Amino acid sequence: MPIWFQFLFLIQTVFYNPQAIEKSEVFFIDSTVSYTYGQQATFQVKIQSQEEIEELGLFIQAEGDSTHLVPLGPDHLPDQLGKFIYQHDLSTYPLRPFSRVNFWYRGKLNTGQEFTSDIYAFDYIDNRFSWEK
Repeated sequence: MPIWFQFLFLIQTVFYNPQAIEKSEVFFIDSTVSYTYGQQATFQVKIQSQEEIEELGLFIQAEGDSTHLVPLGPDHLPDQLGKFIYQHDLSTYPLRPFSRVNFWYRGKLNTGQEFTSDIYAFDYIDNRFSWEK
């Protein structure tokens, strides 16, 4: 083997570390939803990441319905502490009554890395009245 090839191989071995190219971890803490039936739903979560979040989308899917993507602009990105709050207008974008609603977050960090949360769920019932069980 030529000496220059051995030298390049040595340089690559010393300086190339595939573990150094790690993905940043993104954590979702205390994901909650509160709503007033037929009016609005408030989605809240704390998102922790070492990198800045550049894009964020909220996916909502009521049982039996197609998935609704809520593209969130710069005004709806998490604050400096990672707190995210979004108020969804249920009079304009209603959910199927008395259904199980799944939702999740998908976004992109300023490094270009994409991330997706776990899938969360809540039961969308008419909470304007006290129902007997």
